[in-house]
Amino acid sequence: MLSGVDLAFKDVHVDINGTQILKNVSGQAKQGDMLAIMGPSGAGKSTLLNCLSCRRPISGGSVTLNGHPMTNKLRRKICYVLQEDILFTNLTCRETLKFTAMLKMPRRMPNDMKQKRVDDIIKILDLEKCQNTRVGDFLNPGLSGGEKKRTSIACELLTNPSLLVLDEPTSGLDSAIAYSLMQVLKTYTQQNKKTVVTTIHQPSSQIFYMFDNILLLCDGQVAYFGKSTRIMTFFNSIGLYSELDYNPADFILDKVKESDETQQKILTASMAMRNTDDWPRELRSLNSSFVSKDEEDEGITITVHSNNIEIDNVPALSYGLEKGITLVSSDAFDIDKYTVEGDKWPSSFWTQYTALLARAFINTKDRVLSKLTIIQTLCLAVILGMMWFNLERSEETYNDRLGVIFFMNAYLAMVPVFEILTSFPGEKKVITKEREAGTYRLSAYYWSKMTSEGPLVFILPTLFLSIAYWMVNLMREADNFIFCWLIMLLAVFTAQSIGLLLGIITPDFKTSITVASITMLAALLGAGFYTKHMPDWISWIQYLSFMHYAFGAMLKIEFRYGNPLKCNPIETTQFASCIISNGTGVIEGEDILQFAKMDNEIWIDIVALFVIFLLCRLSGYIFLRIFQKPGRN
Repeated sequence: MLSGVDLAFKDVHVDINGTQILKNVSGQAKQGDMLAIMGPSGAGKSTLLNCLSCRRPISGGSVTLNGHPMTNKLRRKICYVLQEDILFTNLTCRETLKFTAMLKMPRRMPNDMKQKRVDDIIKILDLEKCQNTRVGDFLNPGLSGGEKKRTSIACELLTNPSLLVLDEPTSGLDSAIAYSLMQVLKTYTQQNKKTVVTTIHQPSSQIFYMFDNILLLCDGQVAYFGKSTRIMTFFNSIGLYSELDYNPADFILDKVKESDETQQKILTASMAMRNTDDWPRELRSLNSSFVSKDEEDEGITITVHSNNIEIDNVPALSYGLEKGITLVSSDAFDIDKYTVEGDKWPSSFWTQYTALLARAFINTKDRVLSKLTIIQTLCLAVILGMMWFNLERSEETYNDRLGVIFFMNAYLAMVPVFEILTSFPGEKKVITKEREAGTYRLSAYYWSKMTSEGPLVFILPTLFLSIAYWMVNLMREADNFIFCWLIMLLAVFTAQSIGLLLGIITPDFKTSITVASITMLAALLGAGFYTKHMPDWISWIQYLSFMHYAFGAMLKIEFRYGNPLKCNPIETTQFASCIISNGTGVIEGEDILQFAKMDNEIWIDIVALFVIFLLCRLSGYIFLRIFQKPGRN
């Protein structure tokens, strides 16, 4: 079985924008240990955690695993549970774990074993009652805060990590749930010889003594590092005493937040401790390797048995621990035999693609095809159809035909752009987290993203066009309708590509909406409906507008390949062909297209839409690949 690793960090310095965040921070966590990083807000806990998990570079010092400097290979032994629960809101708890197992567990492991692993983790973390509940968000509530946290941890435990790093795992949980969660982590660590490092804020005394070691930070410096059972002795030795029944976690945090004099006393004593036998020998030299201690640790001894925990050979119930602790079977974590050394990715490209495709489809379908969206599409299609109902094919309705075609293009193009911009920020967080963990190839994600929404995106334009096209009395021929429908779908997919690109390249939601508004309004202005006589120095904008090509293609279908329009009387006609015929003839489609300045070949419009579509998709991929690499700061 793949056991834990020995983590050591010595004299870690971190400077950010000229400000020293961490200074001379040292500590260690060995196989089977739980290390708690504590300290008041702003002490540098999260920064240190990011450094230990290779998510932030250090300015000085060293971080080693099993005595070796951190490498990409060693980094894959680390799993990181963020303080924020970053999950897809439309997936259920079980679906989240199922897709995580498909993506992160070894490709050679049978699917039925992966499913069993999901079942075991659900049982271990007490997620059975909520396994079919959606994660949810502030608009559509789902899992509770504690259930989300356990789901986040479950996603990491699936992969049998050697080193589990957690940022405030008990944040937002009530005391009972927090204690239950830490019980599971303690048992997991002890029975499987894993290594756990976590930040934690003011734990209960029961949780406090579950930790083997405590690293107490004060203003970015080490205020104490050593056994949790010896910390009160350390504080007593410098004249800081606690009431007998006082929570040690509350006491030490109160002291490091006291006066500057008290803080300096603690820091001075901590620095002096580095020159005593209480300081681990492994941390006294950068090049020293891990050496097992011959002497037994003093203080409270925590032992995990098959059905209970004993502290100094006293049943855990004497310390107020609840009965029935859920134990983690070692066999449940024995998946390393399916892992082949040297595999860059845990699963194949095809497995990643199919899992991401299914996940994206499930996560997207209820958003894209929500009841409100369908009602909105139906209502607007009917309203449009009633306003331009059964238009006569005559010159008198020429401007109305242009207006209805332009509106259909504008509406159906705007919807996917802003829909993807409102949903992508949340997805972007998940993708960033998973890419930082090396879960899958970027290409697998991007291909799944491109193909998963296709079946969903085409439904609303099809529904809208099927109603509006026939009510308005556009060219009532089946082949014209199909051709118009295909052009509209191409325009919608192009608009979606533009929205995805803007969501990728903009840093936040507010900026993306602003940039998208400017982009789409410029595309509308350049489409050719509002003006046909732009100044030469700005006329180039129409050739960058995808709506210009979509609008032009649909005009050609309606007029070039449709029946001609009847002329107005000669005194009101706008077309030369009607004047020649004395107002008794018809307007040929080419005359209308020339008048609208849209008389190029339709294949040019189609090719232009394809080019814009492909350029946006390719640009989005390149931007993610080059400018948003995992671990970039």
